[in-house]
Amino acid sequence: MGSALLDDGRYAESIRALHIAEQLGYSPLANVMFKLSAAYADHHQGDAIPEGTRVADSLSLHYMEVAIQMGFAHPEQFRQRRTLFTDE
Repeated sequence: MGSALLDDGRYAESIRALHIAEQLGYSPLANVMFKLSAAYADHHQGDAIPEGTRVADSLSLHYMEVAIQMGFAHPEQFRQRRTLFTDE
């Protein structure tokens, strides 16, 4: 659900769904962390995140680090998502 919402540009809803997946122990959890990183990075393109932009950017980086530490299988995908590292 979180991935579909992310693809649809519904970032706040995606974040909520991904946190539920995390709480339910979705496996592989590293993939959930990657999607959370992407959702927080892309939030400014869609609906607002209550925490604000700077907090959301920090959360994006946090979840990226967690995904990598958990052994995310495709770390090159972070580089392919240009919005993770730019203000565009």
